[in-house]
Amino acid sequence: MRIFLMVIRVILVSFLILYCESIIVCETKSQEELIGLLNSQSSKEIETGKKGLIKLGIEALPILEKYLKIGDASLRYEIVDILTENKTEKATELLSGVVVNKSENEDTIVIALQGLKERDAKLKSEILIALLNEKSRNIRWHALDLVKEDTKDIKLIDTLKEKLWTENDWQIKGNIATKLSRLKNLDPEIKVKYILKILKEQYRNPIVVEQGGEGGLKGPLTGSMYIYDLVNVGPSAIPFLKEELLKEKDKNIKEVITIILGLLKDKEVFQSLLDITLNSRDGYIRSEAVNALGEIGDKRAVSVLKKALKDNYLTKGGEGDLKFPPEYEYMKIYYPVRQSAFFALTKLGVKVVKEKYNEYKVIE
Repeated sequence: MRIFLMVIRVILVSFLILYCESIIVCETKSQEELIGLLNSQSSKEIETGKKGLIKLGIEALPILEKYLKIGDASLRYEIVDILTENKTEKATELLSGVVVNKSENEDTIVIALQGLKERDAKLKSEILIALLNEKSRNIRWHALDLVKEDTKDIKLIDTLKEKLWTENDWQIKGNIATKLSRLKNLDPEIKVKYILKILKEQYRNPIVVEQGGEGGLKGPLTGSMYIYDLVNVGPSAIPFLKEELLKEKDKNIKEVITIILGLLKDKEVFQSLLDITLNSRDGYIRSEAVNALGEIGDKRAVSVLKKALKDNYLTKGGEGDLKFPPEYEYMKIYYPVRQSAFFALTKLGVKVVKEKYNEYKVIE
């Protein structure tokens, strides 16, 4: 025990010495020397330089601005990383300058955008529009995060509406739909019109995506991915959705609109939801219909929901990068309708217990 305590003491003392040396180095080196460390091949020296300049705070901003203009790409990246830790208006101004620099490295622009998001910075609409039209997928992704939900800028809102249709990355397209659904100054009818338009198009022409990482399964991505974007619009969307439901001829799209109305607690679609739950061939749609029945809260759905606890629709996990140890292999099989029924019945006051991972029992 004594030897063990001595070893622990030596380790702690060594750590304390290294920590103190790091502080002393940061305090004794000049700003120019700290900048020089950022160009080092040693990750330890780079970290020392960054810590020193971060500690200097506002005092370091003039030299950081200087080398942001004259430094090479690698140095500019490290400087931007330092600026993300500085919450002053000047640092925000410098980060904003980075994202509009057309000659800047993509990675540097992305880290600047992340820093601006962290401080909830507001970029001019013309800058955001330019970034949303960049070739770089990463830049478009992070630029979208900086679009404020309370924006009133017509050009920026029009850009989002256009990008919802023209964006070729399905994840960004989905994020644009979510952003549009949450805009506080966009009429609900317009939100429904644009999001429903892309939903219908994607049902007619599903996107094929890689699921589960490299080597994972390929599968069609239909318009159902926009269900909750339309739910986000809120109750004000109901009259426009009902109008669309009456006009729509496609059975699949009618089912989706019905589900959205149910998720918005419109009781008029109750019977239709029961029918979808019992008869739809699409397991995901059955699962969402069950969720909608839970939201409406009508106890007449209990018998149908009990049947849904035995639904055989399953999805397979554990593909691509997601792996399970042998003792958890059973988790690779997932029954969405059963789980939705479990939650819906619980909302209706029915006691349901989970007997096994994918099996449920109603307690009468």
